[in-house]
Amino acid sequence: MTLNYKLDKDDFLTYQLYVASKSKRIQKKKMRGWVLLLAGSLLLVLYFYFINVKSIVVYFSIVAVAIGIFYKKYFNWRYKRHYKKHIDENYSNRIDINSEVEITDTHILTRDKISEGKIIIDEVKEVINIPNYLFIVFSTDVSLIIPKQKLNNSVELELLFKNKGIQINNDLDWKWE
Repeated sequence: MTLNYKLDKDDFLTYQLYVASKSKRIQKKKMRGWVLLLAGSLLLVLYFYFINVKSIVVYFSIVAVAIGIFYKKYFNWRYKRHYKKHIDENYSNRIDINSEVEITDTHILTRDKISEGKIIIDEVKEVINIPNYLFIVFSTDVSLIIPKQKLNNSVELELLFKNKGIQINNDLDWKWE
């Protein structure tokens, strides 16, 4: 099976956001930031409550509620912005380049304008299936991004991997919020 496609900024962004959403380190960072900001605001509420400055108590109460409600959206927005800048800086030479991926019984062959690669198919650790993409993850944790909307038949590709005994992890409910 031979696939031809071009990757754009959104393809790289989706991959980066998916990996970030599954990272335990980033999940801990999000939780720690939320807890510290919320706890700090609540401590300030208590402090000003005990010294009887009601206007500041109201202010920090509003801040604590806002942090409790909106921190997750802010964190996700900040990370998305960070990865957009990262892609602009580090992947600009790989955007809109014709890529060809050929999957044989024993290898995955990749070609673009500057390189060719040959990967043993037994080194595929898993295939991650999200709504618009397939990520082929190799044993070295390097991944191949395949956008489904740029393929003629992504179901055929999934069946090909399944027939080779490669684990397919369906995460069809995933989205970056």
